[in-house]
Amino acid sequence: MKNFEKARLFNIIKQIDQLFSSRRPRGGRKPLIDATWFRSQIRCSPKVMTQAKKALGVKSKQVAGRHVWQFPTRTLEDALASTGRTGRGFVTRAKPDLTPVYANFLQDYFTGNNYQLTADEMAREFRGNGLHLRKFQCAARREIEARRFMKDGHWYWVWGGPAVQQWLEDLLSKGKMNQEDVYAAGAAKGWSTQVVWDARQKLGGIKNKKIGGITYWYDMNVSHEFDAAPTSPQELRGAAELIG
Repeated sequence: MKNFEKARLFNIIKQIDQLFSSRRPRGGRKPLIDATWFRSQIRCSPKVMTQAKKALGVKSKQVAGRHVWQFPTRTLEDALASTGRTGRGFVTRAKPDLTPVYANFLQDYFTGNNYQLTADEMAREFRGNGLHLRKFQCAARREIEARRFMKDGHWYWVWGGPAVQQWLEDLLSKGKMNQEDVYAAGAAKGWSTQVVWDARQKLGGIKNKKIGGITYWYDMNVSHEFDAAPTSPQELRGAAELIG
């Protein structure tokens, strides 16, 4: 199948899915829809229409002398992915890569939820938005470089995205800062220590140094002075311990 034919088929699959969505009931049984209505809404060859129906899992039957279509048994994402297989009901060898679709959704969801969530919550959100394919869920996490960690017996996903990275760079733009103060500033914005740490790892130029029992973060691209006299109560205590 040529590229323009693939694009045409994908477009028809999306059109059929949208038409079904416009007729989807709020509750109860899904209605049967007259096949002639679909043909009046979509212009394509009978061959392409049949291929698109098979991809979506749409079945047709005769009811009271009318030719009707039943609602799809596959999601739009599954239908587009299924067209990459060979054999009965499938039309091309090329499998569409849905990783960007999943990755964009994941980035938006992270941004709206303080950049951290449980793995179970993320799986529910993917499924709730019609993104069912596990391999693309995992590929999306790798694509945006989200990190996993275990806490209290639960897996979490965390992502120190560009906004967090920019915030951290701005925070350290005037010099070194106590690690605990960095975490406290992040907490004030609703971000966990894991989110702030992940942003630091992604930036690469943020380092830490321990002085008198106190860990400082600093930006390698910003001038800093570690030999200056301590001024905060915590720094003074650390200096006293260091002296002896």
